[in-house]
Amino acid sequence: MARYHFYGEDVNKKIAALRGNIGKRVLKVENLSKAFDNKILFNNISLEIIKGEKVALLGANGSGKTTLVNMILEGNPHIKIAENANIAYLDQNCEFENTDTTIIQYLEKETNIKYDELRHTLARYHFYGEDVNKKISALSGGEKSRLKLLIMISNGFNFLILDEPTNHLDIEFKEVFENVLNEFDGTVLFISHDRYFINNTAQRILEIKNQRIYDYNGDYEYYKGKQVEDTIVIIEEKKEYEKSSKKYSNNYIQNLEKEIKTMENLIETSKEKLHTENDYNKLVIISKELDSFENTLNELMEKWLETN
Repeated sequence: MARYHFYGEDVNKKIAALRGNIGKRVLKVENLSKAFDNKILFNNISLEIIKGEKVALLGANGSGKTTLVNMILEGNPHIKIAENANIAYLDQNCEFENTDTTIIQYLEKETNIKYDELRHTLARYHFYGEDVNKKISALSGGEKSRLKLLIMISNGFNFLILDEPTNHLDIEFKEVFENVLNEFDGTVLFISHDRYFINNTAQRILEIKNQRIYDYNGDYEYYKGKQVEDTIVIIEEKKEYEKSSKKYSNNYIQNLEKEIKTMENLIETSKEKLHTENDYNKLVIISKELDSFENTLNELMEKWLETN
């Protein structure tokens, strides 16, 4: 039977997931729908996650990402979880009990790590020297996230569900988090808006959009590329059906092409900055700018294609 452990806010809910023998599939969702106050979040969606996959769950705010995760955790007749799945959930709050204890005391109590291996294990998560004697109450948000991940993996959980795991991490410790997850041989489903983290960790991307779920078998760069391709296909199909008779001046077209070129240069510059910048807060700002530039480029491309 799949086992669950909730890390973060106090969750006292009965697990009622319908489990079945689904082979290498860790999670299977079939024809699942959800609505709140007459607002449909998703309608008749289906998906599956295979053992060992690292999957990012994306979508606009309010699209239903957290709702879908909660339905997986709480259970639903349309959701099947593998019998041997051992699920741990890390939410954004990352709360601990017994915060007066030190890190090393907490691990002695909460894990089966041998005492003589504790310091070595902690060092892998960048807790060195006197760090191990810090009280839980004195830890930063990023330190708590790293410690939770250590506990989850050390205790044998093989299906990790993470909600914005890099929110409190600076660039150095975000890389630690990425390395640990990439070496982890279990399954990971995570919600994130951090494109750099997604690109370095996710093997697949699921996106909730327009009440449906879209499956992209690749990293964040692949996902953004497919979005551009899909936009072009939709526009061309629309043109074919509408057979628009609009006329556009040469001046209008030339201005569009200049704007497209400018936006392409801005995108290229932002991508270069992402590879050279080491400050995490600046990386977040650059990532948001890059998203904005790419969205603007898509809009300009739509207008340009309408002129052909």
